[in-house]
Amino acid sequence: MVDADPAQRILRAASKLLTEEGPTALTNRRIALEAGCTTMAIYSRYGSKGGVLEALFNEGVDRIAEAQRSVSADLGGLAVIEGMCVAFRQTALRFPGHYGLIFGPSPKDYEPSEVARQRSRQTFDVLVGAVARAVEQGHLVGVPSSIAFELFAMCHGHVTLALAGMVPLDEEPEVAYIAAVRQALSGYAVTA
Repeated sequence: MVDADPAQRILRAASKLLTEEGPTALTNRRIALEAGCTTMAIYSRYGSKGGVLEALFNEGVDRIAEAQRSVSADLGGLAVIEGMCVAFRQTALRFPGHYGLIFGPSPKDYEPSEVARQRSRQTFDVLVGAVARAVEQGHLVGVPSSIAFELFAMCHGHVTLALAGMVPLDEEPEVAYIAAVRQALSGYAVTA
């Protein structure tokens, strides 16, 4: 099925190139060729390649935030936080180009707008909300934003290392990741 909306075709084509080949594949010509349009269509819909990159940045943020929000609150307690961290990792590994665009160095011809940067905070804010609920429910003790920041930094480090091919040799990477999440949370767990 061919999408009649050129803007959506362009974004899908750029997303495909970013996921499969990384940011260096994102030239106006390559995007246009993949989308079946002209480079003029890119300029008229997105203003420039920077506009396409901004849309991809936002798409990546949305994917991570949606994955985190999809974790059922019915899991309860710390399982919700653990699930959100796993969802974060799985989405990052599935869409490494988007992840790199959000959390890595920006391509030389793109700098995210302040609006996009603020929007990217939603991936962190979703985690802060889950941690705040765990504190309110008596599972954790501490300042939610501080706990979430430490956890987010640990998750980001693990994901970055996984994307670089540096994985634990003695156990499955996701098992090691979940163990690290649990260890980070244990420092704030309420003990009886």
